[in-house]
Amino acid sequence: FTLQVRVTIDPKHRDIFIKHFKTAYDIVIAEPECAYFFVGESVQEPGSFHWTEGWTKGVQWFMTEQINKPYYKPYLEGTEPLYTSP
Repeated sequence: FTLQVRVTIDPKHRDIFIKHFKTAYDIVIAEPECAYFFVGESVQEPGSFHWTEGWTKGVQWFMTEQINKPYYKPYLEGTEPLYTSP
């Protein structure tokens, strides 16, 4: 299963976003089911972050097991208010 995500934040909040993102990222890449996790920020659109996660299990597992892990809550609470688009 491959997940692709794009979020856009106001570039002035970049450091706050990265702090929350890095904390969650470090935990996610340690998950045994995480095969890879690539992330980047657009040079043309500062504040536009894109990432691709590869998982060894399927969508159903991801939506019932992985996404409900407790470390996502502080990440989402810290980053969602920074989004400039849904």
